[in-house]
Amino acid sequence: MSNFCFRSSAKGYQQASLTNQKRVGVEFIESEVCPQSGDAILDLGCGTGELAAYLARLVGPQGNVVGVDPDKERLKLARLSHRGVKNLSFFDGNASRISEISPQNTST
Repeated sequence: MSNFCFRSSAKGYQQASLTNQKRVGVEFIESEVCPQSGDAILDLGCGTGELAAYLARLVGPQGNVVGVDPDKERLKLARLSHRGVKNLSFFDGNASRISEISPQNTST
């Protein structure tokens, strides 16, 4: 898939992510991962941030969620869509650069 096609579909990706998350992911997360108030969570491949925002609600204001994705268009949409979520930040990167994540490199 070309970068153009990949990037131009960020909004469509967001809608598909919402639908799929509600159908499958939420039940799994609640039953198997069991996020608790105050937890710190790293969402690798966060896309448009739908799951990360959901997790931020679960961990509450004492918790923190960092979303990481290599696609700048998806991150742009994530930051715009979830700009009011105080305990959620997004980082441009991937798992191979995970050691570079720090508060100085994240933006909400």
